[in-house]
Amino acid sequence: MNKMRRYLFLVLAIFLAGIAAWLSYGWLQKKMQVATPQRQQTVKVVVARQRVDPGHVLSSEDLTTQEWPANIVPKGSYLKPEEVVGRVTAATLTPDEVITNSKVRPEGIAGGLSAVLSNGQRAMTVRVDDVVGVGGFVNPGDHVDVLTTIARGESYANNPLTRIVLQNIKVLTTGERLQVSEKKIPGKSPTVSKARVVTLEVTPKQAEILALAAQEGVLILALRAQTDQEVMATRGTRLSKLTQGVGEGESQGNGQKVTKDMAYTSEYRIELIKGQKHVYQKFDR
Repeated sequence: MNKMRRYLFLVLAIFLAGIAAWLSYGWLQKKMQVATPQRQQTVKVVVARQRVDPGHVLSSEDLTTQEWPANIVPKGSYLKPEEVVGRVTAATLTPDEVITNSKVRPEGIAGGLSAVLSNGQRAMTVRVDDVVGVGGFVNPGDHVDVLTTIARGESYANNPLTRIVLQNIKVLTTGERLQVSEKKIPGKSPTVSKARVVTLEVTPKQAEILALAAQEGVLILALRAQTDQEVMATRGTRLSKLTQGVGEGESQGNGQKVTKDMAYTSEYRIELIKGQKHVYQKFDR
């Protein structure tokens, strides 16, 4: 009888130990599943391999693919490079930028500047002042105000006028072109120099204004903030107004003594701002 009881207790102990082991194993499996993150599903999307300017016809050399989490793939993106080969870019593409259908023109559009123009707009290329007109700080896609300085003719020869003639104009391209001097010296070849030029997107009416301003004066560009859409009315500034009240002696028209800081100097300094960088350049008057 005692042997039978011991045998039953042994069987029961083994049975309970087995149940405990099975429950422990199940508990550990659940813990491991919680601790081990699930592999996120990804998908390959087409991105730019290098910088591409607007109006460029995309080739396979311009494109590559990258793995992106499937839940944050940009809307309108492409999965295969051949889907966009031959399409024309509608905007500047930077390296590793995902290409979407809003950044390329419809199929059948030829390459070139005309491909990036909006309906009803015109592209005009004009020369601007090398220093304050561009200075390397205006890029395609920026918006600028266009100023002109007129200093010829009876009304302006002795009293030049500077005025903003166009505001919030989109820059399509920037660059340089060769320019041959008009002065001909016997026995010498014409002087060839580089001129800074920009191509602007304008309406037909703005094109007329820009053409006249470029013909009659010197064009200067003023860079606008990306978020600034305000158009301000200005009346321009004459030289007589700019120097009003400033005499050649030691006092101004109101009798105020001219200090050292107010005195005329042979040079002036301009602060150029690009992002977080501040650069100062000096120019002769």
